[in-house]
Amino acid sequence: MPGGNTDKGLGAKKNEIYLSLQNSTQYIDWWHEPVPGLPREDFDHEGSLFSFILRPGLIYGLNNKINIYASTTLGIRTMDWFGNNHSVHHRDEDSNKDFINANGGMLGDSKIIMRYLLRNTGAGDGYRIIIGGGIVIPSKNTITINPFLKTDGVYPPHRHFSMSNGTYNYASDIQVYYKRSANPVFYGGSLSIERPFGENEYLYLPPTKIDAVFSTIYKRFDSLDGSIDLSI
Repeated sequence: MPGGNTDKGLGAKKNEIYLSLQNSTQYIDWWHEPVPGLPREDFDHEGSLFSFILRPGLIYGLNNKINIYASTTLGIRTMDWFGNNHSVHHRDEDSNKDFINANGGMLGDSKIIMRYLLRNTGAGDGYRIIIGGGIVIPSKNTITINPFLKTDGVYPPHRHFSMSNGTYNYASDIQVYYKRSANPVFYGGSLSIERPFGENEYLYLPPTKIDAVFSTIYKRFDSLDGSIDLSI
């Protein structure tokens, strides 16, 4: 997509539909020193966390100025625990299964955004300027008890990751891009903000999330008609 993310840099005219599928794959090789407190674990903690996330979505033009964007999140996060030591903090596990302090499942957050197309250049040179606002709807697949909370001075077995924070968030974004016939054929950026309305039902309040993306596309004007998309 022209805006780096699958829902950015595009404006649909009346009754037009754009379908998208965005994938995020992440591998973290992690390590930390022994955790103080009880039960005593006098050994280094080491493992990996692999995440595979899909975000299907669509943009629909209610008219030539107002679009609706809807998406959901599906995926799995898998922890591999290195070594043979038993730990209450880590183990071989994944986010699809329930645990003592976590509801398991593949479904993450869903999002509904209304967007207004201030400018939406199609053919020819010109700007695409889009503003939007909406809501993020959580799934039930979240942490249910604070993993850093002790019971009678002892850490009980717990999990640190899930597919959702479990909070309803309001979301807003602004996109400013410029399209032209010479390289770079498309460039600009977007700013997105998500902020929770309040704590989830388990009294957790996640921080505000701010994403800034700058993107440019260079096109090969040859028989391949390919392009290179650079995003930060």
